[in-house]
Amino acid sequence: MCGISGIVSLQPESRKLLTSLPTLLNAIKHRGPDDEGTIFFSEKDKLITSGNDTPEAVKKSKLPFTPKDDINQLNENYFVGLGHRRLSILDLSETGHQPMCDASQNYWIIYNGEIYNYKELKSELQDLGHQFVSQSDTEVLLNAYIEWGEECLHKLNGMWSFVIYDHHKNELFGARDRFGVKPFYFINNQNYFAFSSEIKSLLQIPDFKKEINPKAVYDYLVLGKLEVGDESFFKGIYELKPAHSFKLNITNANFNTNKYYELSVNQKWEKFNSKKLTHYTESTYQKVYDAIQLRLNADVKTGTCLSGGIDSSVVACVINDSLKTENKNETQELFTAVYSKSNINEEGFAKNIADITNSNWNKTNPTAQQLKEQLEDLIYYQDIPFTSSSSYSQYKVMELVNKSSIKVTLDGQGADELFGGYSPHYNASLYNSLASCSLSSLINNLKGRKNNSFRFQQLISLPIKHLFSKLFQSNYKNQLIKTQPELKFINESLWDNYAERFHLKNDEFNCNLNNLLAYQYTHYTLKHILRLADRNSMRFSVESRMPFADDIHLVESIFNISGSYKIRNGQSKYLLRNAFKQMVPKKIIERKDKIGFATPETEWFKELKPYFKEIIFEQKNDEFVDWKGIQDNFEDIYNNALTTNTQRLWRLINFALWRKIYSI
Repeated sequence: MCGISGIVSLQPESRKLLTSLPTLLNAIKHRGPDDEGTIFFSEKDKLITSGNDTPEAVKKSKLPFTPKDDINQLNENYFVGLGHRRLSILDLSETGHQPMCDASQNYWIIYNGEIYNYKELKSELQDLGHQFVSQSDTEVLLNAYIEWGEECLHKLNGMWSFVIYDHHKNELFGARDRFGVKPFYFINNQNYFAFSSEIKSLLQIPDFKKEINPKAVYDYLVLGKLEVGDESFFKGIYELKPAHSFKLNITNANFNTNKYYELSVNQKWEKFNSKKLTHYTESTYQKVYDAIQLRLNADVKTGTCLSGGIDSSVVACVINDSLKTENKNETQELFTAVYSKSNINEEGFAKNIADITNSNWNKTNPTAQQLKEQLEDLIYYQDIPFTSSSSYSQYKVMELVNKSSIKVTLDGQGADELFGGYSPHYNASLYNSLASCSLSSLINNLKGRKNNSFRFQQLISLPIKHLFSKLFQSNYKNQLIKTQPELKFINESLWDNYAERFHLKNDEFNCNLNNLLAYQYTHYTLKHILRLADRNSMRFSVESRMPFADDIHLVESIFNISGSYKIRNGQSKYLLRNAFKQMVPKKIIERKDKIGFATPETEWFKELKPYFKEIIFEQKNDEFVDWKGIQDNFEDIYNNALTTNTQRLWRLINFALWRKIYSI
């Protein structure tokens, strides 16, 4: 797990920008504190340089990619610069250093991620005549591209974000994993192309002017959504979307992107069949088990993030079973955020797992005061505003992981979008049953409605809101403002300029369960969760692995199963629960509530009211928000948030602090 950055000059006058590449890398040092390296290319020559964090063993090695040049030799003949910050996980030796090249020194790679099936791919490539000098997945990925070109992406199982430079063709090729576990941002204008793992890095480019993207502000403040489009919160900085690759022909500056993967979805609502259920249950068990076990491969010690819910409990129990099966004399390290005096506390459930797995249980107890002290740090490392304080739980867990000297964790995120874990998924299953005239399925799930947080009014309100927001936008807007008074103070020009996006407010409504799951899995719902996880873990130099979010065999298998097996007896994640009911304690398998990474946000809002009020009252009216109006109505808005939904007010506070932190 690492950080990558690069700058390509497309005009002679922008070649001076390459000198800023080390600064871009320093901005993401937290992603890779173990090693760093850069390479610069002219038409015929290359300059391979080291940095302050490059180990002596790397500098003394005799590899074709050993850094041996002085960056002071950099001049305006060079027009391509690639940089890497390394968090050493696989092959901890100098042979894993990047930028890395092949034996011909024509192909160069910088890479962030893990290819979990790299050993199988390496064997296949060796049979084809490829030779290797390292035990890293980086070298396997590079040779896979040399052998199969862009088609190599279809062979990969894991998470990745990488760029490969072909010196002979003078061409960059890059790609991001299928579902967006690893990040990739870029700037592409007539003068230069630049990219990095995080936005804060690109802000270091001397010629870049920071400006806010108003469309992103609208999506965030009005719709409560993030990174819906390609352009980020900063004008001119774009996200390479999941399942996309790109090519840049540097000679003619031709840049194009390509969507290389499309998730196949079984849209049929099948009649429930007990024999099929047995088959699906066995298959699910094996696919999940294999995905988790595969992600234990590391040359450093791993840990497990445990909330006490079914997803993380499955991960912890599978790891425990795997350790026992392989007779490994290891104690699993578990990490949990607990809130002992709050109604969202899952400590009892997590303790149950810690006890039965005989693990070493590490706990952190985040407080409102700690949030106040660390909020600006949290926002800075997230790059852009986010939707609730729940991310702080994950931040504190990763801080604890770092203090425990663990460099890799496994996490249960992604299971809800894969198996159906939210209340709207239950509603979709009822619509699905009706649309498919499956009376038995409808009755089954209605009878079992006590097994979830279902409310009958949702069955009617969800489709009405969906249609109303599309067909009667003005009326729906007025209705929203009545119930959400802070929206009254979003500037009218922002509402008007992006009115065509208002339908996205309820865009996740769908009458087909699998289609809804696929939409959340492949668009911005899961991607937002993964972005939070990536920034929180990498803030503390920890690699977060998510078997439910990027194992291609598991994902395709589950989306090929009819939705009728995913919610049954009114129970969410029915397949997952059924598959692991012999391994995970009954009281967790049968849990009806859903918490996960959460904070006692309402309680914290009460305690931190003076602090949040101070933030609000520091603001001056801008092109997005009538802050004076919010200040004049602060008590009413704050009290409404406490009794309805604190997340809407959180977005305003977060937005204000983000602008302060990034001076924009």
